[in-house]
Amino acid sequence: GAEDGGEFPGAATQLSLTKDPERGLSVRSQVSFAGESRYGGVKWYGRIPECRAVGCWIKMVDRSWGMIRVRDATEQEHAGGFHVTPGQWTRVEIPIVPESFGNHWGGANDGLLHFPLRVVLFAAARGPDQAEILASDLFMVVDDPDKAGRWTSEISPGTPSGIAFP
Repeated sequence: GAEDGGEFPGAATQLSLTKDPERGLSVRSQVSFAGESRYGGVKWYGRIPECRAVGCWIKMVDRSWGMIRVRDATEQEHAGGFHVTPGQWTRVEIPIVPESFGNHWGGANDGLLHFPLRVVLFAAARGPDQAEILASDLFMVVDDPDKAGRWTSEISPGTPSGIAFP
């Protein structure tokens, strides 16, 4: 889904599917910043069982770093960052350990990651007042990818935006 940085109003995020010549089908997030807005991007909702890392391929047109946020089973938010090469696809892999996330709040508010994870957000911070992010091939890294440990998607009424990672 689209993320408009809700606690800092003013961003407008538009999502679309696009066929990139290098990565194939991907999600394009175009963000316009205004007012107090600080970030915007692509958010995935679902259920991620215990894993060592999450990631995806990211392309940011004019930025060299981005933000990741995950929401855990207690509704605690964990925020961290990642680096990319502007204008190029970069494989971003974030270890799911407290050290990867410099900030946390809400839920248990203990800094620990409680599985299953419920939301993963890849976002651009406000820099210039426009941002474009392309995301492809969301993944998780597990030690034993047995059938019970695979990701599942949930479809329910009221889910924001209604677009999913390809």
